Amino acid sequence: MAPKVTGGLLLHQAFPPGSLDFFIQFSSSGQFARLTGQASYAASNAFLDAHARHRNTTNTRDSLSISGLLLSYHASLPQAHDRWADYKRRKKAKA
Repeated sequence: MAPKVTGGLLLHQAFPPGSLDFFIQFSSSGQFARLTGQASYAASNAFLDAHARHRNTTNTRDSLSISGLLLSYHASLPQAHDRWADYKRRKKAKA
């Protein structure tokens, strides 16, 4: 659990919200499987998902957490598309 959480927090400090065009974290949907002995694995993946949501509360919308499960990946595609559209609008506005 510590490497994912620590890594996510260190990257958050190194690249505060709004400093990058995209901040993508890859987690897993293991927190939904409820497998015995996987509590820390599930907790760290849930942290990455929550961390991306937290970064987006700054109105920058630059963060995304993509889960490994195909169903979760497809659920995140509209969100990724929205991020890309926001990025293109910001780039156009700066030009």
